[in-house]
Amino acid sequence: AFLLNRSSDLISSFPEMRRKVFIMSRFENLSHAEIAKKLSLSERTVEAHIYQALKELRKVLGNKAVAFILIYLSL
Repeated sequence: AFLLNRSSDLISSFPEMRRKVFIMSRFENLSHAEIAKKLSLSERTVEAHIYQALKELRKVLGNKAVAFILIYLSL
């Protein structure tokens, strides 16, 4: 529960567009192309937002915790 709460707090602290892109990617299972179209962004920008979000999560929580959270949330 601690990891999920901590990751939720961290995701909430992301800049608005990064948070939207990350949620659409990881929680709504949308492709980069779908996210780009919905948010009027380039696919490269979507990739950059996801990369930065994962980088921040790994920095704060560690690689194994991030992997666990992403697997748990995909169930």
